Amino acid sequence: MRRLQSTERFGPGQNGADFDELIKQYGQDPGTEVYPDGYVFTKGEMVEEFETAAFELAENGISDVVETTYGYHVLLRLPITDEYIAENKDTYRQSMMDEKITPLLEEAYDSPHRGNLGEIRHHHPETVK
Repeated sequence: MRRLQSTERFGPGQNGADFDELIKQYGQDPGTEVYPDGYVFTKGEMVEEFETAAFELAENGISDVVETTYGYHVLLRLPITDEYIAENKDTYRQSMMDEKITPLLEEAYDSPHRGNLGEIRHHHPETVK
């Protein structure tokens, strides 16, 4: 969507226009086919400009036009519901574990003392009799 169209149609103070209807009518994001209810993401998953604008918004807030390398965007930040959290907590838990543990495992694997890891495990005081 061109910047002028974005500003005219989605800019702040659209006199109560229904955001979803405006998206259906004017939106050009191919991702809406895959994510018809919008994007749910955590920090580090989107381009910087998009992410910054999203996390600066209050719940139910609408952004000004945000320009990224992908085009122009207007964001509506919806609250995350308890139902959504319950349905997706295992996915996010695994994602967080992968984000935190994978670098530690890679560091240990790349360590010059990597060969000692097995040695330490086999000589752990609880396993030695």
